[in-house]
Amino acid sequence: MSRRLAILAVLWALVASSASGQETTASVTGTVMDQTGAVLPGVSVTARNTRTGWSKQVTTTGTGRYTVPFLPVGEYELGFSLAGFRPHAARGVTLHVNDRLTVDVALSVAGRETAVEVTVAPA
Repeated sequence: MSRRLAILAVLWALVASSASGQETTASVTGTVMDQTGAVLPGVSVTARNTRTGWSKQVTTTGTGRYTVPFLPVGEYELGFSLAGFRPHAARGVTLHVNDRLTVDVALSVAGRETAVEVTVAPA
């Protein structure tokens, strides 16, 4: 009887250890480039859960790559911003358990804004 109990204990331990190793999160990864395909380091990438408002921010590496790990499942908006470029948002990114989504983005160069002031002298 004790041998049977020992075998059951070992089986239970194996099942319990494999169950505790299951992930309940997801991740998003990708590359951020400019319009010509050149990679952009230093881009701020924010993943925001649209239902809860919870967010996580990372920065692209020297090769323009980013990874936002351990995101709780749900629907997200990914925001990308870098000085001199127009901000970009990827909406409707739905994450399920163990998803490993790739979202590559190309940022457009921001246009220069010029203010012109006209003064009319009285005649």
